[in-house]
Amino acid sequence: LQSQSDVILGCGGGVVEVPSNREILKQWICIWLDASDEVLLERTRDSLRPLQPGLTHAESARHLRSRREQWYRELGVEAVDTSDLDPGEVVTEVLKHLERF
Repeated sequence: LQSQSDVILGCGGGVVEVPSNREILKQWICIWLDASDEVLLERTRDSLRPLQPGLTHAESARHLRSRREQWYRELGVEAVDTSDLDPGEVVTEVLKHLERF
């Protein structure tokens, strides 16, 4: 990837959980597609993703988002709140962020 230009790479939200991934992300323009806790819960309601032991789905989702948000902020990643956006609007917002670079 480092030899490529004009690449968009979609990563799962957990990419920031791995320290070596965070080091790689520092080299790129990154945009975090965020959403409110309520929206994230709705989007993952039927997910088969494992929960954290002893936590409800809501507690687990909030804990994950809180932990990941810290790393995204430390990386200085641009955030787009997708809570109330349809896919086309998300693209428009991402392009606005990219125009700054």
